[in-house]
Amino acid sequence: MSPFKRRSTDTPNSALMDANTLLRTVIDENPNIILMKDWDGKFLLGNRALAKLYGTTPDQLVGKDDGAFNPNAEQVAFYLQNVREVMSQDQTQVVFEESTDASTGETLYYQSIKIPLTSPEGKKQILVIANDVSELKRVQLQLEESERRLNYVLDATGEGVWDWNIATGIVTHNRRWCQITGLNDDYLEHPLDEFAALLHTDDRARVMARLEACLAGKGRYQSEHRMRLKDRDVWVLDRGDVVERDADGRALRMVGSFVDISERKAAEVVLSEHSAQLDAIFALSPDGFVAFDTDRLVKYVSPAFTALTGLSPASVIGLDELAFSQRLAELCPPESRFQGIGALR
Repeated sequence: MSPFKRRSTDTPNSALMDANTLLRTVIDENPNIILMKDWDGKFLLGNRALAKLYGTTPDQLVGKDDGAFNPNAEQVAFYLQNVREVMSQDQTQVVFEESTDASTGETLYYQSIKIPLTSPEGKKQILVIANDVSELKRVQLQLEESERRLNYVLDATGEGVWDWNIATGIVTHNRRWCQITGLNDDYLEHPLDEFAALLHTDDRARVMARLEACLAGKGRYQSEHRMRLKDRDVWVLDRGDVVERDADGRALRMVGSFVDISERKAAEVVLSEHSAQLDAIFALSPDGFVAFDTDRLVKYVSPAFTALTGLSPASVIGLDELAFSQRLAELCPPESRFQGIGALR
C-alpha cells in the first residue's frame, strides 16, 4: 500500500499538482545537477544546483541556453555539440565535462549521465544528471603534477625506476630503465624472469640472493652488477626496498631505482691498473711514497710506506693533510717532535 493516501476531498487535478510539487522538490533538493534540454540546447528544466552554478534561479533557466549564463564559449559549444550527438545516437552516455562557476570563475568537473528522450510531440530532448567530481579531479591533477616533478628529477639524475608486483611477478619500468638496458618501450612491463635473464651469468645468483634477502626483511636491496645487452655489458647500481606487505609480513610490492655506473667502473679499472703500475715501480724502492690529489687528499701510498708504517692503503687514502699527519704522529715515539708533512715540503 502506498504511504501517500489520497484525501477524499482531493480531485484528480489537485493530486496531480501534489505529485508535480513533490517531484519538483525531489529534483531541487538533489545535490546533483539535473536538467532537460531541447535540440537547440535550451533548458526545459533545471534544478537549484544548476541555478546556483549559473548564479540564477530555476525559473530563469527555462528557455535559455548555457551561453546566457556561462562565459566560457568553448564549454558552451561543447555542451550543444555533445547533447546533439547523444540525441542523434539515441543511446545513454556517460560524459566527463567541465563547467565554469558564474560567481567565482572556478572550473568545476562533472561526470554526467545523458539520457536521450522524445517528447509526446516527437521532438528530441535530453535528460542530464551531473555529479560534481571536482575534488576527485583536483586530487588526480595533484598526483599528475607530482608524477611530472618526479619524472623531471629522474630525468635530471638519469635514473631508471622499477616497480615489482610480487603477487603477479610483473615488473614495470620507466623509459629511462629501458634506455639504460638498450631495450625498446615494449619492455616497459615484463615478468621478473626476463629481468633475471638479462643479468650477467657471473652476477645472477648474487643479485637474486640479495633480492630474496630484502623480501625476507633482512634490509634494503642494493647491488652493483652487469646487465647483458646485445653488443656489450652495462654496469648498474640497483637499489630498492619492499613498500607493501600483507598482514602476515609477506612482501607484496617492491620499488627501486637503477642507474648506469659503467663510466665509474671503467675509471676504477684504469685507477686499479695505474695503482698496480705505481706499485711495481715503487716496489723497487725502499722509501715510502705518498701521493695527494688536487684537493690535498691522500690518493696513493706505496707498498714500502705500508711496510714501514704498518698503515694499509685503505686506512689512509682519502685523508686530508692534517688527518694524515696526525695518523703518522701516532706512530712516533713520545719524545719525538713530528711537525707534520707540511714541514717536509
